[in-house]
Amino acid sequence: MKARKSARIVVLASGTGTLFEAILDSGVGADVVGLITDQSNARAISIAKGREIAVYTVLLSDFDSRESWESELLERV
Repeated sequence: MKARKSARIVVLASGTGTLFEAILDSGVGADVVGLITDQSNARAISIAKGREIAVYTVLLSDFDSRESWESELLERV
């Protein structure tokens, strides 16, 4: 029987990171491999960096339209 691989997940967060931290501490049986945020000062960033999780900041203000911003979010996932 093959060993079952853990799911790899990316979390989206835009604030304090309370839910992000809860996911990390929950033992959900998945590997959190990245954090995507739309806020450059989100506390979730420091939580991710402290646990050596990749961080991607995708600011809406960096894009001409919401559609292009959403496309970039999807690319990061």
